[in-house]
Amino acid sequence: MKLSHFLIVGALTAACAGLMSCGGSGKSVDTDADSLSIAELPTITVDRLLANPAEYAGDTVTVEGVCSHLCKHGGTKAFLANPDTTATPSLLMCVATEAIGGAFDPSCPEKTLTVSGIVTPNVVTRSEVDAMVAKYEKEVAEGHCDAEVRSGNSALGMKARLDSMATVNPADTTLTVGYYIETLSYALPQ
Repeated sequence: MKLSHFLIVGALTAACAGLMSCGGSGKSVDTDADSLSIAELPTITVDRLLANPAEYAGDTVTVEGVCSHLCKHGGTKAFLANPDTTATPSLLMCVATEAIGGAFDPSCPEKTLTVSGIVTPNVVTRSEVDAMVAKYEKEVAEGHCDAEVRSGNSALGMKARLDSMATVNPADTTLTVGYYIETLSYALPQ
């Protein structure tokens, strides 16, 4: 799909986000993105998506949640949680794409966002995990936050899972560590 299509779909989604209801009817419509406006997709909660993310893998979905954190190093990752603050939140990582200008608006934290995008498995290899562990250790030393760890995508957690898998089958060198949203559009409250 051309970038212009993404921008048009993004504009439609932003215009219609206020009309969308929370707690949609389940799995997203499984059709070609060219024939379906993202604004027509039912909105699901963060917890619903994270309860069985593999069910949505590759689908375009619309998720609503509170932006609990925005990566301070470029705003390229927004972490969404359900608004229920009485529970320990599960976080859904939403990654900015060129369709939204490569970064989220700095005013996103603590606001309810409606994010539309593609549910993508986060698959990593042993060498990628080793590189991530080294980068993570450097970032911790520099004072970066731990939101990525809390979203289930920590380098240390990935390394431990790969190590465990290798004890059963040494040929296991890739790992699906979670799922994230490749953000095609998002809307802030008016």
